[in-house]
Amino acid sequence: DEELFSGKGATVGDFGRAIDSDKDGVPDYKDREPNTAAGKMVNFEGISIADNLQIGEPEDWNKLRGFNFNSVFFGFNSTAVGREYEAALYNVARALKENEGMEILIVGHTDLVGSEEFNIELGRRRAEAVAQFLIDNYGVDESQFEIVTKGKAEPASETRNSTNRRVDFIIK
Repeated sequence: DEELFSGKGATVGDFGRAIDSDKDGVPDYKDREPNTAAGKMVNFEGISIADNLQIGEPEDWNKLRGFNFNSVFFGFNSTAVGREYEAALYNVARALKENEGMEILIVGHTDLVGSEEFNIELGRRRAEAVAQFLIDNYGVDESQFEIVTKGKAEPASETRNSTNRRVDFIIK
């Protein structure tokens, strides 16, 4: 089971990840709009939100601080960005493209296995892989993000390493 907190009774795929039938980045068991149109931006419950994410001037961007872009998770010792994260990364790209000058931190994390030095490097490579995906697939300007690595310093779980192998996004 690759997903630590899939809901009770959630339908899961071959590797234990909750299924997201409409590919909006929200698993079916949490999705309040289970048939979201392709490319539509949604909130954490899968409910469609405004087509235009432009939120005004830079001083207004504080409204998005703490906004939860979905994390991207990785396999053991991997930097490969899975296709299941395309919708979530589209939402990140769209927010950046529609808010010129907005900047984010792309933060790479690792599990608790291995040396600190190795994990610092792996976390950096994961963040870089996600950044490259945003550039290559959605044309995001690299001046809008900064790569950060935490290695194993900020685990999401002390007991489930698969939950720690991730990249998070923080609006600067």
